[in-house]
Parts: sequence; structure tokens; C-alpha cells
Amino acid sequence: MMETTAAELERDYVLLQKRLTELLPRPGRRSPGMGLTLFRGESAARLESGFCPPSLGVTVQGVQEALMGTETHVCGRGRYLLNCVGMPGSFLVREEGGRHPFLSVALELDGALVFRLMEELPGAGGALSPPAESALQTADMTPDMLGAFRRLVEAMCDGQRARVLAPMIVREIHYYLLTGPSGRCLRSFYTPGSPGGQIAQTTGYMRAHCRERLRMEELASLVNMAPSTFSRNFRKVTSLSPLQFHKHLKLHEARRLMMTECCSAVSACAAVGYESRQQFSREYKRLFGRPPMRDVMQETTPKKRA
Repeated sequence: MMETTAAELERDYVLLQKRLTELLPRPGRRSPGMGLTLFRGESAARLESGFCPPSLGVTVQGVQEALMGTETHVCGRGRYLLNCVGMPGSFLVREEGGRHPFLSVALELDGALVFRLMEELPGAGGALSPPAESALQTADMTPDMLGAFRRLVEAMCDGQRARVLAPMIVREIHYYLLTGPSGRCLRSFYTPGSPGGQIAQTTGYMRAHCRERLRMEELASLVNMAPSTFSRNFRKVTSLSPLQFHKHLKLHEARRLMMTECCSAVSACAAVGYESRQQFSREYKRLFGRPPMRDVMQETTPKKRA
């Protein structure tokens, strides 16, 4: 049985690898729809910094490091990375043995679909109030899930199949998540009134009010938690305090503005609500390792391959 499972996985990895190489002949990304993103990277490179929505990531070739909060999750072939709550972060990708490009697929989670499936699946709601836990989880890939991803990539390459089949395959992938080893964790963030669900609600509010000055007491009151309980649960979910999380939101958004929209450091500083340029530069360097403009120049300068 184990040999059969390994053979099934290897077959679908090879097919996915071949298809992604065809669709992405050069480094870059492609988003065909349905929340699906295909990515190819060559040499060690930071994939992106910014707000990462709840999503499921599958590494097809190479290794990916997800850097969110104080946690680093390494995910290679044979594993998947589940992010249950939208969080600021960045990703580092590495080729396979320095010879083959990094290849991955990611699917943004559909919250409404998760809720519907939880209602349809007997006992899928789990405990009435599951405890808060980390929003980032890794687990072993299964033949069913990988096969569904392969079929989804294929379906999204054809207009008719994308319209008819892709929604069913996306639903299938969500089903495998909820009924698999990560299901209990995922359900904990979609159970009304649960600590995980309340923290997820708060992180959404914080992103929407990223530029504003927020106080922990006000955030705790939004979900009817005592400040100490709120702070404790928030750190379990994100590995950061609420104020650290809010700061990371601002800094990752500023970096995105400079990298993708050609904003100056001064403009990005003002855009995310910093009143002091010195404080912005100091905190930016502490998080990313370089001052704002030096970081932008370093990341946007073409790198020669060895």
C-alpha cells in the first residue's frame, strides 16, 4: 500500500512538474483564476513580501521557506503548507540541487466554501470551542490532494473545463483539507465563537485598518475578549503580539509598494501611516535586514547566475 501511494505521488509530481515547466518557460508567476497561482523561480530568491491570504501551497520542485511572524516553515516535495489566517510574511525559494527551477502551485482558500462543507460533513464542526493554535501548518501530501491539484492545473488551461470542472475540483481540494490531517486546525478558524475564529476576524480588521493607530484594548473588545486572553490567543495563532503583527502589516505593505509600484521610501512611509521617517527606516531595517531603499535596489538589481 505504501509503495502504491508513493508511486501515485511520484507520477503526479512528474506530470505537474512537466506541465508547470510548459506553462512557465521562464521565471515568474501565472494566475489563471479560481484563486490558483503557478510559480517558477530560479536561484535562491525572495518570492514576495506582503499580505498572504489564507491559502494552501504545494511545492512541486525545490524547497520553499515561509517566513511569517517568528516562525519559519520549510516545505519541499511531499509536503504542503496550510495558512489558515491572512498574515504578513515573505517566502524564500530554492532550486532543487541548484540545477532545476523551483516550481509550486498555491490555492487561496474559499472561506464561504469551507463553511458550507463544514455544514455538510457530519461531525466536521469538531469541538464547540477548539483552542487557539498556530495558523501555519505543514502536513504530508496525499495522492488524492495532489491528483486534484494536477487536474485543476489542467482544467484551468482550457476555457470550457475551467468553467465546468474547476469549481468542482476546488471544492474537492477543500474537502480533502477538512477531512485530512490539517482538518481540525482549519475548522478551528471557521468555528463561530472559537478563539481561532475570533483572532482570524481581528487580523482581517487590522489589515483593513493598516494605516491607523490601533490599541490592543480596542482590538480585544471587537471579539469580546479580555485583553490578556486576546493577547495570549493572538500570539498562539500568529506567533506575534497584536502590536507586532500590526507593525509587520505596515512594513510588508510598504515594501510591496516600493517593489511593485515604484514608490519612494518617503511615499511608502506616509502611505502606511508612519509619522516618523527615522522610526520607519529603523523598524524596516530590523525586519528586512537593510534600510528601505538599499533593500529595494538589492532586490531589483538583476542577479547573474553562477
